[in-house]
Amino acid sequence: MYDTQNGVMHPHDLLVRNVLGDAELAADLFRHYLPLDLVANLDLSQLRRETVESIDPGLSELLCDLRFSGKFRDGGRDLRVFLFLEHQSRPDRFISFRLLEYVCAAYRAHLATFGKKGESATFPYPLAVVLHHGRRPWKKVAPMSELIDVGEGVPKDILSFPVFLVDLARIPGDRLRGHPAVCAVLEILQSASMGLLPERAGGIFGRLRSLRGDRRLKDWAYSLGKYYASVQGRIKGTVDDLTDILHAALGKREAKKMGLTIADELRLEGRAEGRAEGKAESILAVLEVRFGPVPAGIKKRVESMRNAKQLEKALRLCAISENPKAFEKAL
Repeated sequence: MYDTQNGVMHPHDLLVRNVLGDAELAADLFRHYLPLDLVANLDLSQLRRETVESIDPGLSELLCDLRFSGKFRDGGRDLRVFLFLEHQSRPDRFISFRLLEYVCAAYRAHLATFGKKGESATFPYPLAVVLHHGRRPWKKVAPMSELIDVGEGVPKDILSFPVFLVDLARIPGDRLRGHPAVCAVLEILQSASMGLLPERAGGIFGRLRSLRGDRRLKDWAYSLGKYYASVQGRIKGTVDDLTDILHAALGKREAKKMGLTIADELRLEGRAEGRAEGKAESILAVLEVRFGPVPAGIKKRVESMRNAKQLEKALRLCAISENPKAFEKAL
């Protein structure tokens, strides 16, 4: 009944993918938080979720959160658009470049469709939406034109495309708009960043009460409940705590059952997390013995690994690579 996606270890990303991956909810988010003139030109009723291709298949769960395809309203012409939804918990100066990588990966996959089912040899228009929920506002998303160093008189916008920022640090909780499930996701992300989750949790789950006739309610409540328990960072006492919170959206029996399920899964994932951390420490230890101090970039990358196959590959590579640079390249 509940999609756990055990391979994803980051609760923020898991929540965004599981709930806002619903094309109807994504369309609602775009409709309420993108510029009105842009929304007027998009046919969001035809939005559908696409499979995300990764630059590195081993990192597919750590890259772009979601991609959707849709169409522009243009007098009957079939103009395609790719909408990328990227979640960020902190500002990233190079987010435009990361998004450009996602666009290129999507275009590379799209090449295979040329000439099939009437597809023309053109690419969909790319639009990117960054959902930020950090404690402090994100002042500005730097476009590619600001990241490229050229002299005066040379065009700099050659790689730019529209990137829209939805910054929850700038939107008061009582000003959130849209579908109850969308508002619940935005508010729980916002509250977690501000350290206000315990006192706001009841109201957040209460937003879902009006959806009791929707067959998707249990999945949404589960995703929100698991996020709440993960962010709180404790399992002891979680069942009773979760039951009370989930009861705001579900019947008491279903809330109790779901609370038990979430607590059991968090225990299992905690043990898996411990095993991943142990392997990462072993990889770094071998690199340090062979080559001396491990470069910060490699250390950060190894410590972020959670995929079992990826860790096994790194463990072999650290023993046979000629130097740290070769190890990093082979990853």
